[in-house]
Amino acid sequence: MTAEEGHHPSRVYRGQDGAFYLNGAPFYNDAGVDISDSLELFDASKNLIGMNRITQGAFASLLQGSGSPLASGTTSIHAVYADDAGANIGTSVRAILARTLLTVDQSGGSIRSVMGQLKLATGVDVTTGIYTGVQGYLELVGATSAQTGATFSCFDASAELGGVLTVDSGGEFCGLHVETTGTGTIVNNGICAGVLIDKASGAASWPDGILMDGPSVIIGMRVGKFAGSAATTSAVLFATTQDIYSDGQLSTIEVHGASDTNLTSAFAAKCGRFRHVVNVTTAAHETYGLMGQVVVKDTTLTHLHSGLIGTFEGHTSGVVVNGAYAYSTAAVMARVGGGASITATKPLSGFTALLSGADVASGISAAYSLGDTGTAPWQFGIAVERCTELFKLPASGTAPVAAGGTIGVHGSGTLQIAVDIDGSPYQMLASVTPTFS
Repeated sequence: MTAEEGHHPSRVYRGQDGAFYLNGAPFYNDAGVDISDSLELFDASKNLIGMNRITQGAFASLLQGSGSPLASGTTSIHAVYADDAGANIGTSVRAILARTLLTVDQSGGSIRSVMGQLKLATGVDVTTGIYTGVQGYLELVGATSAQTGATFSCFDASAELGGVLTVDSGGEFCGLHVETTGTGTIVNNGICAGVLIDKASGAASWPDGILMDGPSVIIGMRVGKFAGSAATTSAVLFATTQDIYSDGQLSTIEVHGASDTNLTSAFAAKCGRFRHVVNVTTAAHETYGLMGQVVVKDTTLTHLHSGLIGTFEGHTSGVVVNGAYAYSTAAVMARVGGGASITATKPLSGFTALLSGADVASGISAAYSLGDTGTAPWQFGIAVERCTELFKLPASGTAPVAAGGTIGVHGSGTLQIAVDIDGSPYQMLASVTPTFS
């Protein structure tokens, strides 16, 4: 090293007595401070050297030149090169080990066994390249196989639990912690994420961006937290800053998929798959593949509101609906089937509407509503390819069937229902038994 900032050109060597020497004498810096205790404790029996403290460079918050200089010819300040010596190691080893032992309760501080820090002075910008505090780099020179039992990774986070870990209310324990600190703000005109998964140009794609082994987690993923009394304090709040595509859509989770080639009828492509396997003798609990829920409190609802929505949209031109079935294209589709017969001791439905909880205090309610936004009406309210019976209604005297009468008796000619049967229109009066000719 050069004789700058208190450093002298120096030589560390091992003497015949087994000890290490620094130029054969204690080392003094320009201020006359003896730092020989930073290089002491040699254990000849284990061929190790122990050090109380090593400092290279001088700390300065923003002073250029206080640290050891990096340059195109000096790409690292400390370099440790290790290899397997041409043999199977067969045990747990590491090129560098930093171990911090805690023997008493700790509070009010931050303890890190290893810290990587990249600090940028005011006005310093970065462009093409990777800039990071810590990097884990895995280099595969040629063909490599990750065989059974091997975990191959750039970074590894392992939590060894020797007893019961109790995480108190307000406490946090995690395998990876990502946070922002300081008082600054973020202006995002590109990609800004707590975790970003991508690939270099021409590189291989990750088969799974994030994979959670089922038996290894209790809840696979949570975004926000549940709070009772319709409180919003633990939820991800909707805000106009979420309108990142300037299309008026605000989301807490977005999944964008695309089809740019014909995958044939052998495949079903979907942006999300939620599969609930029920494999018990009796399932008295409710089972759903997916649930959408809107909880409303002290709010007057205008516009459109729904616990779950499906849309089918045509973009510009060229949309041709020509499926393999009579009605194969829909905003929402219900499909019942499987690889085995189903015994329906109670009716099995493609769509069920249950009125649950409080009654509607005023106004009307409908299990199924049909309307439009003013552009054009639906051509048919209900379209049927085939079924054994069109309607299944309760016995006479049970709403909506009048006792001893026909369905919906309201007086002669006061109500007409338009029905299309195989392309032919019919009108039936609710005051008489429907007939067709």
